[in-house]
Amino acid sequence: MKAMTGRVLGAVLTIGWVFGVQAATYLSPEYLAVAPDGKTIYVTAATSEKVLVVDVASAKVSGTWSLKSNPGGLAVAPDGTVYVTCGGVDGMLYKLSAKGEVLGKVEVGHTPLSPVAGKDGTVYVLNRFNNTVMAIDAATMKVKATVSVLREPHAAVLGAGGKLLFVANLMPYCRATDDVVSASVSVIDTATFKVVKNVPLPNGSTGVRGIGASPDGKAVYVTHTFGRYQLPTTQLERGWMNTAGLSVLNGET
Repeated sequence: MKAMTGRVLGAVLTIGWVFGVQAATYLSPEYLAVAPDGKTIYVTAATSEKVLVVDVASAKVSGTWSLKSNPGGLAVAPDGTVYVTCGGVDGMLYKLSAKGEVLGKVEVGHTPLSPVAGKDGTVYVLNRFNNTVMAIDAATMKVKATVSVLREPHAAVLGAGGKLLFVANLMPYCRATDDVVSASVSVIDTATFKVVKNVPLPNGSTGVRGIGASPDGKAVYVTHTFGRYQLPTTQLERGWMNTAGLSVLNGET
């Protein structure tokens, strides 16, 4: 009996050790940004507190930057400076050189995501669970303004000329019993730091996780899901109940 117990305990310890080793190697690549010269890609490793530096020519990881908490997004400014959002309730924005040296940092909000680096020296940070967007002076790393949006801002992009910031709210900000239930895109004037409008997506839109713009900024593309909640659940195939969607907004207006 003791021998059997010993073998079982040994097996459990071995399995635990193996899983422990495997867990320690997880990287969880999530967000990426390309350097201005197009030769380097920076990738956040969400569960290992790292940024991976990938050489485009060789398609290999050429460097690793260690952080003090898990990253939730990054952006590269036109001058090559890298901005990384990290942490949960104690969120931070880090300013890094192209070599990974910390040039500055500033406290932001709860679960900061998807920074956007503007050409005018402003960095925008989305505080998911504060429902706010912060505008930060890249030179001084101080907060210039805090803008309230609808619900769980998740991604953002600048429109034409950098005059408008389009912020994708992950979830609908309305009652489930409303005639129209959908998430919206909050549009912020970058001169006044005020929301000029909230653009509702088609009925049933939710899970708004991605947003991008054409090179001239005149078209803004939003990826999300459609929940066809007004239909009877008679089948699930062919997107009868849930479908992927793409909405296109005017990046100037």
